[in-house]
Amino acid sequence: MDEKIDIRVKKTKRSLINAFIELANKKNINLISVNEIVKMAELNRGTFYLHYENKKDFIKTISNEILDEFVMWIKRAQKINSIKSETFNSNKPKDTLYEMFNFVGENYKFFSAMLGENGSTVFRDKMQETIKNRVYKELMYSIKLEGKCVVDRDILFEFTSSSCMGLILYWLNNGRKESVEYMAEELTKISVLGPIRALGIIK
Repeated sequence: MDEKIDIRVKKTKRSLINAFIELANKKNINLISVNEIVKMAELNRGTFYLHYENKKDFIKTISNEILDEFVMWIKRAQKINSIKSETFNSNKPKDTLYEMFNFVGENYKFFSAMLGENGSTVFRDKMQETIKNRVYKELMYSIKLEGKCVVDRDILFEFTSSSCMGLILYWLNNGRKESVEYMAEELTKISVLGPIRALGIIK
């Protein structure tokens, strides 16, 4: 019985999320009402408030849930590769970044809505912070680069995570024309070589 209830709850929440995403791709999320969400989901207001306090709580909850899942995907790649040695392997960031783009691609409707012109700057900032802490900082620390950086580490992390976020937006805005593998490889090249070497100015 409990399992059946759990399945129904998951189905209800998924319907609400899908309705919100559809609406968010048409209008600013700040202008979307609970009535519009439940109408699109073919549910009633009582059902919505059974799971969420209000729209703000709804957006915060679903944003946290997807970012938590995003972190799990990244951790899975890091665990598989067992990044523990001091020897740098350019495949390490590629595999981690592959999982990052793969997850965004699997959930592109949500990310397109939340990161698009109608989306949330709060979510965008939180996602960039997640990338900074869970991708770049963990990568740097895992290959033991403490004391080896030639620039301010905080500035470096901010630059790399911002660039990464920019490429995700580029990919989504261009309809994900490039493959996940291609985006991961290109971002790895830029991360390893740096912009100047990537341009071919310095070999």
